[in-house]
Amino acid sequence: MERDARNHRAWERRANWIGPRWLGFYRAVDDDRLGVPKRPKALGWTVNLARPAGMAILAVLVTASVLATLATALCITAL
Repeated sequence: MERDARNHRAWERRANWIGPRWLGFYRAVDDDRLGVPKRPKALGWTVNLARPAGMAILAVLVTASVLATLATALCITAL
């Protein structure tokens, strides 16, 4: 139960949320979860960027987005 309480306290702390509220970047060393609900929870989930796996997930998502954008642009210009 202590672990859940510690994670919830970290999630409630405003200093652990980075950027605009709708974007939901979360970085809390005290929170051992990789995925956490955004604030407000209706916006889905985000990754804890204080975890090494969280940074890796973010890097993969950004890279995939950039590659998809470039592929789309190349396909459009090829027409």
